[in-house]
Amino acid sequence: MEARVLELARRFLEPFCPRIQLHLTQIIRILPGQGQQPLHRDRLAWGGYLPCAIEPQFNTMWALTDFTEENGATQVVPGPAIGMRRVEPGATRLCKPPCRLGVCCCIPAQSFMAVERIAPTRQGWA
Repeated sequence: MEARVLELARRFLEPFCPRIQLHLTQIIRILPGQGQQPLHRDRLAWGGYLPCAIEPQFNTMWALTDFTEENGATQVVPGPAIGMRRVEPGATRLCKPPCRLGVCCCIPAQSFMAVERIAPTRQGWA
């Protein structure tokens, strides 16, 4: 595991747990014509019973191809989203940070994010 990313994860999660573990790895392939992913939080995988003040995970996305606005960069709602239940369309600013091949993008599970599905194919390891 990349030492810098592991250290970021430890520091980020330290207030919530005495140790960390790798929970999930997956490769996602986005193909042209697939439907739009709705804005969501990955923390909801843990259910709704966790208090908003607890951060249960630290997400990383490793680009296996370039993620650009032209091919469907991941949309992220910038800033803290603690306590927000949903994002109203047009009510907030979405950013689409480019993520070049080999780059790791770190996104807290509290953040709202979605993948745009635009041509051409893009692949990532989450």
